[in-house]
Order: sequence, then C-alpha cells, then structure tokens
Amino acid sequence: MIDDDTFLVCCMLANNKLGTIQNVKEVSKRAKEKGVLIFSDCVQALGKIPINVKELGADYAIFSAHKLYGPKGCGAMYARISAPEIQFVHGGHQEEGLRAGTESVHNIAGFGAACKQVPKLIKHTEKEHDLKHYFAERLKEFNGNIIINSPENNSLPNTLSIRFVGKSNSEVLHTLDYYGIAVSAGSACSTSLDKPSHVLTAIGLSEQEARETIRVSLGIDTTKKDIDYTLKILSKHLL
Repeated sequence: MIDDDTFLVCCMLANNKLGTIQNVKEVSKRAKEKGVLIFSDCVQALGKIPINVKELGADYAIFSAHKLYGPKGCGAMYARISAPEIQFVHGGHQEEGLRAGTESVHNIAGFGAACKQVPKLIKHTEKEHDLKHYFAERLKEFNGNIIINSPENNSLPNTLSIRFVGKSNSEVLHTLDYYGIAVSAGSACSTSLDKPSHVLTAIGLSEQEARETIRVSLGIDTTKKDIDYTLKILSKHLL
C-alpha cells in the first residue's frame, strides 16, 4: 500500500481489542525501504512486553501512564532525533515550541515513578499469561457458547477478547458489573459510539458477532481466585 504519496506509516505495537502483537520491526523495515517514516502506538504494550524503540525502528512512538498504574491523562512521545518535528498544539512556546500549555508536573512525576515499576510488571507477565491461559481453557468448556477471538500465540499476556454467542455485550457487561467484575465492551476512546468494533469486523466477525464480544484485561492484582469467581458467575447467570 506504500506509494509515492505515503509519508507516514502508523502501526500499533499491540492491539487494544485483541491483544495481538504486531510485527512493527518488519513494518518499519518495509517503510524504510520506501523512505517513509514509521509511527507506533505502544500504549497497550507498555509494561506487558519489553519495548525498545530503536529495535522496532520507529521514528515516533507514544506511551500512556495509566497502563503502568500511573496517573490518567498523561502520556509521552518518543521522536527519533533525526525525525522531523511539527508543532501540534499551537498558542505558546512551551515544550520547545511543540506543545502549548503549562506542563502537568505532578502527572509527569507520577508517570516517571510508574516507569520505574516496568521491570516488576514485565516479570509479573508470566503469571498473567498462565492465568489468561487457564481462563481461556476453562471458557472453552462451555460447549461452544463462548468463542475466544484473541490469538493463542503472539498476544499480550493479559488481554482476552471473548464472544458470548447469542448474548449482547451490554448484557454481559452489566451482569458482571453487578457482581463486582469489571470488563469492557470496547475501548475507552470509543465507548460513546454505538458502532461495532472495526477491529472485530476486520478479523471476519459480523456486526452482530462483534456486539457479542467483551474484553477482559488481567492486572497485577488478579488472582486465580478472581478467575474462578468470574467463571462461577458466568456459569450461573450467563451460560
């Protein structure tokens, strides 16, 4: 798809709906061969898998603090020193003229503190992966009433996209919420839109099937007891 009019290729490192890990390194290689810049959204991958922007070959990469249990509303952008920089919030000279407005120092400090926990979070992902695998295998026992959308391999250790055949995701969401289990029916950046996920339809799901899908994200405090409790609620009230 890269042609003479392409100036930038954007690719997520890890998909926020499915957890799929993209081959950004290869994408960057193809882009460089055409003399095109590469931008990678690394938000979902931060703290889940090791990230080295130089190895990825990215000219630009973005990150968000809340994925590390840091403050919400704070992010960071990496730009290769040789990459062109363009002012993207106008009105002031702050941040070397790139982004107008006074910096939110307390959020920046919180992000910095959260970043120090990355090695701990990465180390913990093996446990998250085992819990995710256990959860997925138990869900498969529900006689085809549940379908796992996330790939078994090459996926984030904590993210699982699950389809409940014949049930709307809003019903599943509210039932689980009532019993103290927090899941999502879509990404936080699109929750106000009454449209099926373009990610889910892109992998072949119909609009109806996409509306039967939720996302479960395991965290550093998730235990096997939590998984068993969730399975119990699903079995009793939704299956």
